[in-house]
Amino acid sequence: MCDELYASNKYPDWVVTTAFYSAIHFVDAIIFPFSHNGKEIKSLEGALQTDLSKRGRHETRANLVKRQLPQLDTSFRYLKENCQNARYINYKVDAAIVSNARLFLDEIITRCKEEEENRAKANPPKK
Repeated sequence: MCDELYASNKYPDWVVTTAFYSAIHFVDAIIFPFSHNGKEIKSLEGALQTDLSKRGRHETRANLVKRQLPQLDTSFRYLKENCQNARYINYKVDAAIVSNARLFLDEIITRCKEEEENRAKANPPKK
């Protein structure tokens, strides 16, 4: 959807918004599950029930990205902040922000896929 909106050049606010929400799916697939204070955290809902919870869902997730995928922190926060701006403050989004949103989403997708491959190599399926 994000690519289609970007190609149409009609709805820059939705390009940024869909880039952020796409990024959420990719980082969640890498972040969860994880162990925290001896407890397995399987989802954002689980993280929200711990001391990891920060000012709502999006901020909690952003902090988890910073903690577990620090190489994606800047890209993820850029998408988060610009999505919030596009949705709640100013839907007229500058072309440079739209272009950067696509680039940052691509970076997140690439890095998450690499991380998934690295994990699969480190933990091959048992035969």
